[in-house]
Amino acid sequence: MNRYIVLLAIGFLISCNGTNEIKTDSQLSPLTPGDRVASALPRNDDPNVSSVSTGLLANDIGALGINIYQNAVSSSEGNVLLSPYSVYTALAMTYAGAAGTTADEMVNALPISLAEDELHSQLNALDLRLVSESDGDSKLEVLNQLWGQAGFSWKPGFLDKLAINYGAGLQSLDFQANAEQSRLEINQWVEDATNNRIVELLPENSLDSRTALVLTNTIFFQANWDKVFDPNITMDREFNLLDGSALQTESMYQSGSFKYYSGAGYQSVRIPYEGDQTSFLVILPDENTFTIFEESFNLSILDEAIANQQTTPIALTVPKFSFVADLDLAETLSTLGMPTAFTPAADFSQMSDVGLLSLDDVRHKAFIRVDEEGTEAAAATAVEVGVTSEPANVLPVALNRPFIFAIMDEQANLPLFLGRVIDPTQ
Repeated sequence: MNRYIVLLAIGFLISCNGTNEIKTDSQLSPLTPGDRVASALPRNDDPNVSSVSTGLLANDIGALGINIYQNAVSSSEGNVLLSPYSVYTALAMTYAGAAGTTADEMVNALPISLAEDELHSQLNALDLRLVSESDGDSKLEVLNQLWGQAGFSWKPGFLDKLAINYGAGLQSLDFQANAEQSRLEINQWVEDATNNRIVELLPENSLDSRTALVLTNTIFFQANWDKVFDPNITMDREFNLLDGSALQTESMYQSGSFKYYSGAGYQSVRIPYEGDQTSFLVILPDENTFTIFEESFNLSILDEAIANQQTTPIALTVPKFSFVADLDLAETLSTLGMPTAFTPAADFSQMSDVGLLSLDDVRHKAFIRVDEEGTEAAAATAVEVGVTSEPANVLPVALNRPFIFAIMDEQANLPLFLGRVIDPTQ
């Protein structure tokens, strides 16, 4: 059975730039080492949201995803993977503690088109729906966890928002006394939450005595294709690289009806997952145009590809691939319009009154695998099968050159994941 697995973790590192004086009063919730602090309020498991607001949120998530994608590919020559949904969710949690210019910049940079309470409710509703649609071998799981400096105090209003809308609590660690041990503990939690796929989210020396809070988010996605690929037809096929050279890589094949659209300079194909709640959307630029096409790739093209697809008989070839992607998003987010959050002028006073808090770094790491169970065992006979001709009136679409892909939530038309494959063997 074919499975598509994506694992992602993102970490927000928040440091203390001012005094470390501990304030405790009736408006603050103090921490002692080893405490787990969470609001007494339960998660709202039935948020009342409107479809109009859902559409605005989906558009905002897509816009952020495209902007981060463009920044990532401008400094990378290889494969790229990110989760617009996960990054947006983690930023929204951070926004819950922002105020003043810092909050205003985050509204513009993400962007945020909804009032704050509605934003958190919409993200809660989206997360609950995605999780509820998981069944059998298809699942999507999201975990949120905060890690705060022991002895510091965190405002109940901030903890309430995280508990009600994200099901998140806060675990105390002592960054001041032992930053390295704290880093190892956070990394172990991330590794456990992602079935040992995301290792070393926080690299050595990424935390120090100034660290006040680390916000982590992990996402796990696994789904079977709606129509499985026959492993007996998997064989080495040619994949053309950007430099004009070619390599042989294991590729799957099937012929059937898929949603398809041919736009200006590209083709798009939607490969549904079991249950038809999510799909693998491919954007395949015309031959020898990938770099030029990618420079102009935007949310409008993604929307156009989705809106205009029609069911078409297709002979489809898809390379198998697996890779890990690592992104440092601090500079990207500053460039997108929220630089103050990374400076001593940052205002995260809605989180705590202890010191002056600012974002120190945002780290993003992902793993993806597209494969079939038993493919290697069948490889010896797969080469013998081959495909010598296509049925009449079937359009051949071969992902035999660099392509852009997105894992889409069908109901909201939003990209849960976004990336590109430059070399499937990387």
